[in-house]
Amino acid sequence: MYFIAGAGVLCVTHFAGLAWAHLLAATAVGGVAPNSLANGAYPECCKIAPASVAERLPFKAAGNEPGWSLTISDERMELKWNYGQDRMSTPRPPRHPTRAGYRYATSTAAHAVTVHVADRLCRDSMTGLPYPRRVTVQIDAETLTGCGGSPVSLLRGDEWVVEDIAGKGLIDSSRVTLNFGANGRLAGRAGCNTYHAHYELTGERLIVGDIATTRRACAPALERQETVFLRLLRAAHGFNLTTDGALVIRTATGTSIEARR
Repeated sequence: MYFIAGAGVLCVTHFAGLAWAHLLAATAVGGVAPNSLANGAYPECCKIAPASVAERLPFKAAGNEPGWSLTISDERMELKWNYGQDRMSTPRPPRHPTRAGYRYATSTAAHAVTVHVADRLCRDSMTGLPYPRRVTVQIDAETLTGCGGSPVSLLRGDEWVVEDIAGKGLIDSSRVTLNFGANGRLAGRAGCNTYHAHYELTGERLIVGDIATTRRACAPALERQETVFLRLLRAAHGFNLTTDGALVIRTATGTSIEARR
């Protein structure tokens, strides 16, 4: 966990070390940390791999009302807007670092386009699904906003340790964990037994398949806690990241599992 000071306010964040160096450099030259706003309010800080350091291609972003989409590959930048009625394709322009992330700028005979990608948590305005990048596209005098990157990257990485199941804390000394693998495999400890399952993140929701567990006998209270956890996990419908970095997996009825790194 790192602490970033800006404009007299201390912001707690979980950025990786390289991102910390990038943010520290921004404040060292008298700027404001990218996690601060002009009015002094601070947006969400959570574990997001820094776009300013690396971004896997192709990079995709999209927004709503009016609908638009952006794809940046190794060689091309493809932009569609006005619900696909307008299109633009150019060779991929150079990427320039900014205090908040990076930007691309390009133009054709008809349009000038600048794409700003910020290392900030973004939620799709239609589905509420969280994304690791906030994207702004300037097309001539028109500004489009939306989200980019892969939502699943927010789940993968270090182990999540469950703190609350259905609004209740865990039994003392019990340990429940979540590990989202790169191959779609979800595994961890259920409190008594270990488990594994397949997970999938669609454009609108999180899906967890059938869950297999070991069959170790445990104390009745621990078994009940485990049963509730596995039932909620199997019924997962979506996920969110809170302002203080907690992962909240929720069912369609709103019951949730809360975990932290």
